[in-house]
Amino acid sequence: MPQALFTSTPRAKLAIADVFPSAQHVSSAEGEDQYAIGECSATCCYRTAPGDFVSRQVLGCHDAVRNSRLACSDIPDTLRRVTETQTVIGLVGPEALVAEIVVKLANRFPGVVVSSTEATPAG
Repeated sequence: MPQALFTSTPRAKLAIADVFPSAQHVSSAEGEDQYAIGECSATCCYRTAPGDFVSRQVLGCHDAVRNSRLACSDIPDTLRRVTETQTVIGLVGPEALVAEIVVKLANRFPGVVVSSTEATPAG
């Protein structure tokens, strides 16, 4: 199951290789970096301007939490953390490996872990 980490860590301070030394940088584009971490793909999208991809993801997640479309144990804290998001890290790959990677990333880059069913403050 894909998961995403919404974090307040900006691009300049996001060091995937510090958390996963074996991570391979695959590509970069404006507002985005892609990495391979074992069998998983990690796409880091950065806030670059009002209305950009990250801004739209923040609005969608905020709305889903506020309207209970995503289960959440602490709505005020989750909404605050989502609003502070500077980077969204999307993870795709084998479920157990994605879960392991998102926990390690959230321990280093605090924020909110989002799946298709829930949003959980982390880190």
